[in-house]
Amino acid sequence: MSVVNPFVDRVLDVVSFVAERARGCSLGEISGQLKLSKSATHRMLAALVARGWVEQESETGFYRLTLRLPAMAHRYLGSTRLIDIVQPVVDRLARASLEHVRLAAVAGRGLTWLTTAQGATSGLIFRGGSGRLPLHATANGRAWLASLDDEAACRIVLEAGFGATGEFGPNAPRSIDVFLDRLAETRRLGFAVNVEESEVGVAAVAAAIRCSPEAPVVGTISVSGPAIRFTRKRAFEVAREMMLPAAAELGDLWPLRAATLQNSLASAV
Repeated sequence: MSVVNPFVDRVLDVVSFVAERARGCSLGEISGQLKLSKSATHRMLAALVARGWVEQESETGFYRLTLRLPAMAHRYLGSTRLIDIVQPVVDRLARASLEHVRLAAVAGRGLTWLTTAQGATSGLIFRGGSGRLPLHATANGRAWLASLDDEAACRIVLEAGFGATGEFGPNAPRSIDVFLDRLAETRRLGFAVNVEESEVGVAAVAAAIRCSPEAPVVGTISVSGPAIRFTRKRAFEVAREMMLPAAAELGDLWPLRAATLQNSLASAV
């Protein structure tokens, strides 16, 4: 039986919301988007500020995360050696594709960025963002959501929303019907395709990472670049010839993370 603590859930929702907005956000924005009362939101934020997880800007009153949580995440990743294990594959794919490669891991009901590599050395270079990862409008997000059934995928997307007008690229899905069509395309192709959905002028492809064919998706890997250069034809070539083999290799390597963590804990005893 799962134990649900509504207060803990709300605090974690606040932390997740603030974490996606590095420039800060107001009390009203947080309470409004999360559908919480301002008084309850203020109490949670005050507690997080007191514990050093969140800080409030003196001039604007906006709230944002301190570096305490990212530092903890960095220490955790360092202890598992996951980045050490997967980075060579990410680097190799970036060199082969001459584009930007990003690796994400499934974290609860979403994805979180793990690492990146840049293959382009001249000309138009797309570096990608490190903030919010909108699942419905990114190749990485759709590669993961395609592994779920339609009902579960739609529930996750509807909870997050389709974003404000102009928040994403001109081709971002704005309805469940369009989203489901692209989800079906992802399953048919075996990888996700994104052309100016997350950002103007950017195209991307992404594949799911599994430790075995029947296992749940543990992460996603994507290749992205300027749409003027990373055309649909080029994106398909990179996906089939380079990215899918890299995803399969990462699936073989991923279980080593658990093994290295177990060894680290054993050696510390």
